[in-house]
Amino acid sequence: MPVNTCHSINAQLFLSAFIFLFISYSDLSADESVKSKQSIEWGQSVNGVRSALTSPKTNYVIGEPILLCYQLENRSPHDVMFYYEGYHSRCFKMEIFYLPQNRLTPNKGKSMKEAIDLTRYGKGIFHGTLFSSVRGFNIGSSSVLTWDFGDIPINHVYDMTLPGKYEITTKRMIHNAFVTTNTLKITIVKPQPENNDLQGAHVVPINLKK
Repeated sequence: MPVNTCHSINAQLFLSAFIFLFISYSDLSADESVKSKQSIEWGQSVNGVRSALTSPKTNYVIGEPILLCYQLENRSPHDVMFYYEGYHSRCFKMEIFYLPQNRLTPNKGKSMKEAIDLTRYGKGIFHGTLFSSVRGFNIGSSSVLTWDFGDIPINHVYDMTLPGKYEITTKRMIHNAFVTTNTLKITIVKPQPENNDLQGAHVVPINLKK
């Protein structure tokens, strides 16, 4: 698929990997489709189209790369048009919320959520107009599109440095309606301290004077 020139080489390479990622387009048989989706939590279907956001695991240590996979399935009997124009455009949006520990909304007892901003690296990549026009292509009936984020950790793009719980959702414009993924829940913890045989031991100072 042709891509317009980005403002910089780095932005072009990163955006190509992040937005188009490694797109896999497949027509699955009924048996293959059921088998491949048994462990996938899908978002709500809109006009026969649904999407899902997954990760290899849900618990990470601070700084550990968090890799995501995005899937879009057309379950309708007709082809649908898939649009893209750039990151955080009217066609594609990702939201990440942080749930601070021990912080509740007044009188409701529910955890407060804080929207997570892009990192300095992420801002340098995604701010600005990277494409001059909207493009699109059809997704066939009973077809699944898979975006593998590959080696692009989402926590390098978004500030996820604090330990705690995070919620990630992605929505994409399909036929003038947003199709939203499931809410992917990620927990980030502090690294465990290394074992130290001397930790907690009583140390007797050495008297060097004789």
